[in-house]
Amino acid sequence: MEGSPGQNINEDGGYKSGDLSDGETPATKASEIDEKLEEVAQIKMFTRLKEDIFQLSVRGDIPVQRRSNIKEIEEKATMEMNVKGTAFGKYDLVLQKTQQEQLDKCKEALRMFPYFGTWSDATVMECCALSKIERYELDQTILGDGKGKQNFVYFILKGQCQMIQHLELAVREINRHKYFRLHSEEVSMRPNEHLESYLMQVCLMNKGECFDIGENLKDRSIIATTEVECLLCPYHWLMKHSKANIWQKIKHFLDTHLPTKKQLFKEFLTQRRWLDYQEKLVKDILRKINIQSDTTIHDVPYSIRLKEGVKLYNK
Repeated sequence: MEGSPGQNINEDGGYKSGDLSDGETPATKASEIDEKLEEVAQIKMFTRLKEDIFQLSVRGDIPVQRRSNIKEIEEKATMEMNVKGTAFGKYDLVLQKTQQEQLDKCKEALRMFPYFGTWSDATVMECCALSKIERYELDQTILGDGKGKQNFVYFILKGQCQMIQHLELAVREINRHKYFRLHSEEVSMRPNEHLESYLMQVCLMNKGECFDIGENLKDRSIIATTEVECLLCPYHWLMKHSKANIWQKIKHFLDTHLPTKKQLFKEFLTQRRWLDYQEKLVKDILRKINIQSDTTIHDVPYSIRLKEGVKLYNK
């Protein structure tokens, strides 16, 4: 049954005349579609193959001593699929060009760090094949709170980020004064206590530094304070290429110099006592002043009040 021009399929599921060019039959049209679908399937198959090779390399299921090993596997798979003369060839060229650009960027990034200076060209190329470069916006969480790439070491290429410690504190109030202690799941809450959360800055990290190399990051997050660019290298692969135990030494340095949760809690208490002293001092001064004045705290510029921590106290 033939339909009007401009419609594609008739009631029987065949192609209508409006969809066919001169000299073209439904059979040849269907054949062309089948060829295109086959090409798409071949492209998807080859893409999955490259991804599988990458994943196997990361897990260490196949030995990747040189980049040429990966190339040999790809070439063999290409021959077996027998897709010469299809769109696969052009797609592969674009894919190879993109991969080469990524490898060159990773290689350039590795040169920024002295740790990789003694590596052979083969080891450098293998590292580049397994690594990636990620970019982060201002205030974006790079790692922590369920975000970020697990089992990767981060090398900062550009920008600055901060390490934040999350403190869960048990608080009780007596005569309007707060008393704090570190909350632990092993210790039950005491009467009249409630939980409060606070954030403490652990440190700032800049270009040329690294993190997530095995140091203690429990209850900690890494936040970008500027636009940040990082090189991510697989942790377990790096541990296998640790000349002179360089990565263990860096981990030990970080664990030694980064403050612990207890140290940060002590610093938190010190700052709270200082704020309490400031508040008491201001109240005492205001209590002794009997001179009438129309000047109020609101006459102080808001930017100065924020910077100096000036609060509005009631006499």
